[in-house]
Amino acid sequence: MIPVSEPILGEAEMRNVIQCVESGWISSGGNFVKEFEEGMADFCGKRFGVAVNNGTSGLIAAFKALPEKAEVVVYTDSKLCLDTITKWAPGWESKGWKRKGSPLKNLGLVKELLALYREHPGCRLEWIAAHNGFRWNEYADSLASAWRRPEL
Repeated sequence: MIPVSEPILGEAEMRNVIQCVESGWISSGGNFVKEFEEGMADFCGKRFGVAVNNGTSGLIAAFKALPEKAEVVVYTDSKLCLDTITKWAPGWESKGWKRKGSPLKNLGLVKELLALYREHPGCRLEWIAAHNGFRWNEYADSLASAWRRPEL
């Protein structure tokens, strides 16, 4: 058995965790996210901070790690990220980054990911179902939750 981590949470940390779980803020909305974004921006000395999901961040990291001449398939279990980059973003770009209805969310991230995607013309984005037995998707999920397990 290999110990992975043993988090030590004091009273303040436990109160914060309980408050977060009870409030439902983890779902990407609410005051906690706004506080996090503002606090992170302040900490980094920037005007804005944006909380992102793992799909967007993962794709940005993947494309940044690839050489420009790479010819690979980049898999994502986020249909939203896939459709945003391959279908919707080019249309929004042609319309001055506007769409009917609500304003575009995370526009800076969408622009960055679209630019990285275009810098890698030999790479294809493909969707795979999450939690469906795809080896490397299951491995990534396992790594993402490893902190919760006392051993691997």
